[in-house]
Amino acid sequence: MKDRKTMAIWGAICALALAVLLLACTGFGAFRLLRGPETVTEGEILEDGAYVSVDLAFVMDVIGVERNASGTETAYYAVSPVGDTFVLVRFPASDAENMRTLEDATDAYLQGQSRTLPFRLGVTGAARNMDEDTAELLARWFNENGSWMSQAGVIAAVEDYGTYLSGIEIDSGYVGGVPAGLAGAAGIAAAVLTVGAVAAFIVAGTGKIDASRKKRGNADG
Repeated sequence: MKDRKTMAIWGAICALALAVLLLACTGFGAFRLLRGPETVTEGEILEDGAYVSVDLAFVMDVIGVERNASGTETAYYAVSPVGDTFVLVRFPASDAENMRTLEDATDAYLQGQSRTLPFRLGVTGAARNMDEDTAELLARWFNENGSWMSQAGVIAAVEDYGTYLSGIEIDSGYVGGVPAGLAGAAGIAAAVLTVGAVAAFIVAGTGKIDASRKKRGNADG
């Protein structure tokens, strides 16, 4: 009888441990999904690790491409202003059409071919500090394009263009360092494991396992 109780308790403990492990491996992204993203508006500062929603009005340029082992393009790095600074947005390949459409519309607007932009592009994802290579990529692009942007009135003339670089990358579709879908699935699995663990603790604590065994024993007798 006690062995069944002990097994139920240890099973519950293992289930809870697995639930915590699932959440930890996905950066506890499920909790961020439950809270929802922080809406970033003009003038707000992006912080490393935040789960954010940004309404992009411009895509200035696409300056980097990720490819898998077979050479297929999987993601794109685009420069976009957010408030008073410029950030890199990592778009998955599935968002390439919208990204390119806004990039073309931005070019037409800046060249005076259009007086309005057709739409704004909403992006929800993880904000994080850029690594050294990505930061260098953005800095190089800005140094090459800062002069004409200043002359066109896109930015104010400054001695150090670095003041316009936020150092933050927005990884569209990610939360807690993993894809949002994976974080959501891990959250559901963790919830199921937790419910099962609680049920096992309750059953073991109330002695229902022992009672059921005793009842079967009497019936056999």
